[in-house]
Amino acid sequence: MSMELDNSFTVPTTPEHAWEVLLDVERIAPCMPGATVEEFDGEVVTGRIKVKVGPVSLTYRGTAKFIERDPDARVVVLDASGKETRGAGTASAASSKQTSPVSVM
Repeated sequence: MSMELDNSFTVPTTPEHAWEVLLDVERIAPCMPGATVEEFDGEVVTGRIKVKVGPVSLTYRGTAKFIERDPDARVVVLDASGKETRGAGTASAASSKQTSPVSVM
């Protein structure tokens, strides 16, 4: 089964500053509830994420690898996968992020 999620939001800063923050893994990880960074070597992030849906709570341990970093287009692509810490479940995701200016009217 696959699912596609699409989201955008505006941040009151320049695209250049947003790009800097986006690449600062340890600074941006707390923005994802339940995420913990265990190690980051510049390319691969190892960590955990706790997910709770209703009464069910699961913890996954896994990695996310930077597949692409394009500073000119300000695009980052990550490939992530993980395994439940107490079960046999697995999850994987491909994630693309881009910063761009917003015109103010």
